[in-house]
Amino acid sequence: MTLFYRLEIILMLDIKPIEEKDIDMALNIYNSNSDFLYHHLGRDNVDESFLVGERKEMSTHGFMSNFVIMNAQPVGIIDYMQNKEGYVYLSLLMLSMEYQNKGFGKVIYRNFEGEVCGNGATVMK
Repeated sequence: MTLFYRLEIILMLDIKPIEEKDIDMALNIYNSNSDFLYHHLGRDNVDESFLVGERKEMSTHGFMSNFVIMNAQPVGIIDYMQNKEGYVYLSLLMLSMEYQNKGFGKVIYRNFEGEVCGNGATVMK
């Protein structure tokens, strides 16, 4: 006889804007993804000036840079823009390396999609 158990994980998810005081936490998440950084930026880590500049540039184009908070802990970064016409442009969904390949990204994306749809989103890009 074989018994199958299903593990139910209850996640408390939230999105919180990244503030200047949070830059070190954001840097830890970015720099845990050295392969991504190398393939997209040609280097394996970023520093505070890079992140401050990125946030400023995104803000001028209407994007918001946020932490993904899971069970009260920042575990990722999500950058997106939602306009009045209902379009959402997802620029970045990055999880800290320790949370990757465990199904969290799918759960976070579905939660994000539900939130923006609840706020009037009709098209995701």
